[in-house]
Amino acid sequence: MRMPFNGMVTMVRISLSPVDQVAADAAIAHYDQLHDPAKEQFPELVRRRAGTVDERTAHGFRSCEYVKYTDYYRIELE
Repeated sequence: MRMPFNGMVTMVRISLSPVDQVAADAAIAHYDQLHDPAKEQFPELVRRRAGTVDERTAHGFRSCEYVKYTDYYRIELE
């Protein structure tokens, strides 16, 4: 769900789930391949497992289903 914030910035809900296995054809991004806004916020998102990010940051996660960090994390944007 996208939520307007101060009428100017669109916020996007994101959740991360650690996974043990990833399908061979899954879209995976490695942490160091993320766009800067996504890369900067990823460690905190891993810690919290969910949150909201601005549309610019969400864009950095749209091309992948999973991010390889210390483990694999499934990314879900609402």
